[in-house]
Amino acid sequence: MKLLRPLFIVVGLLLAGAASLQAQTTINFTSPIGEIGKTSTGTDLDASFTFQLGSFGNFMPDSSNVADWASNFTVLGTVNWTEGLFSQYSGTGNLVNNNAPFTTSNQGFIWGYNTQVIGASTEWILLTNATWTFPTSGSQPTVDWTSTDGGTFAALGALNTLGADPYLQTANLLSAVPEPSTYALLAGLAMLGFVWFRRRAARA
Repeated sequence: MKLLRPLFIVVGLLLAGAASLQAQTTINFTSPIGEIGKTSTGTDLDASFTFQLGSFGNFMPDSSNVADWASNFTVLGTVNWTEGLFSQYSGTGNLVNNNAPFTTSNQGFIWGYNTQVIGASTEWILLTNATWTFPTSGSQPTVDWTSTDGGTFAALGALNTLGADPYLQTANLLSAVPEPSTYALLAGLAMLGFVWFRRRAARA
């Protein structure tokens, strides 16, 4: 009986390991082989560009809150851009549970960048799709999220999936983010419009 006890433990561990593997879903995040990748200045992307699959949870990224992206982004998979004839990004992320922020209601994003430090040479692209919500872990062995999926768009940067030469293009972060003076100008114009509307309504 003493000899059987270690055997039961080993079998139990193997079964537990098999169950955990079955509960896992692999998300493949890719762009087509040979996709043209450019920076905002037209330079080819190189291996210094990182592409990450992940989730922002309840945080909604836009050009006004880029300084908060890194602290709100949870990474599921990371890969570098492949240069040359087979240029693309192609990585995987293993979804082992649906703990926040990878709940089934949350949207997935693919964030490409040369650096997360915001400066004059910072180049970012952010891709997403309304259908990219995290599946129930283990509900299927693999899920594919590609830049050519219908409805995929660049929330920052540019993406073209039409024609024979699909491309993506990063945006220079400082150019993509409005200056504080721009916000002030927009606010001023909105205030002028409101005053004009009130005066016109008072005359009527």
